[in-house]
Amino acid sequence: MTIAILRPNAEGDLSQLYVFPSDGVHWNKVAEETPDEDATYVHKYGGVIGSFYYDNYDLANLGPGASITNVQVVARVRRIAQNPGGAYPTLIRLGVRISGSDYRSDNSVGGNSYVNTSRNYATNPDTGLAWTLADINSLQILLGLRMINMALWQGGFISGRCTQTYVQVTYSAIVAPTATTDPATEVT
Repeated sequence: MTIAILRPNAEGDLSQLYVFPSDGVHWNKVAEETPDEDATYVHKYGGVIGSFYYDNYDLANLGPGASITNVQVVARVRRIAQNPGGAYPTLIRLGVRISGSDYRSDNSVGGNSYVNTSRNYATNPDTGLAWTLADINSLQILLGLRMINMALWQGGFISGRCTQTYVQVTYSAIVAPTATTDPATEVT
């Protein structure tokens, strides 16, 4: 089995999160090979309280000749809070967007330090069938963050921050059949 890492390379269908630094480009805040933690990130710390906001990111394509066995979406995230000593976690929605439909899970993040969280897809959740190369080359990463008001319990607002995300594709190479041509015999 071979593992390919596909990183964001363009904006996807949605760009609703805030970015740091605030130059307006979302995908390049989370595309680095080595996480840069708080140097660049997307976050949700403002806007409508309690609502999830989403970013989607297009990915580099996977090369031809692959039989895909698993897709794993990974994000490096942490909780951000006005009261860092509070214990209430934040929720991160992590998944894929395929043909305009979102497939995601809620991942709880309780600490103020970065951790990796992930979501596995053994089959394409849009079709329920095995992944195809076309599926992989058209999917987007889905990342959702929300801000909640915990002022009554924990002294302030709590949200999430993401510094890196990517898709890890496990596949086996498809070996093309080979043919040999032997010299002609018994030619009359």
